[in-house]
Amino acid sequence: MADAETRLARARDALSNEIGRLAKIFLELLDKKSFFGKRPSAADKAEFLVKNNIIDREWYLSQHRDVSASGMDPSLHYVLYGAKEDRILKRMA
Repeated sequence: MADAETRLARARDALSNEIGRLAKIFLELLDKKSFFGKRPSAADKAEFLVKNNIIDREWYLSQHRDVSASGMDPSLHYVLYGAKEDRILKRMA
């Protein structure tokens, strides 16, 4: 049973990392060409992450205490800094 739980935890971690990698690629693509005719602002990108449930804001703050202490919106932090720092957006349940 413990072995199965360990494998499940590893799979969750791998999936969480993959979501972060894909989100980072997506944000980079938005900088190159916008589907809306203009480059979206950092706030637009952050809103997209929230609206599409790509980031878990509460989890992000609980895992990244420096962001919590800064008072910065976690989705905006991810767009401006977290993606470049390879921070994880959310933990898969």
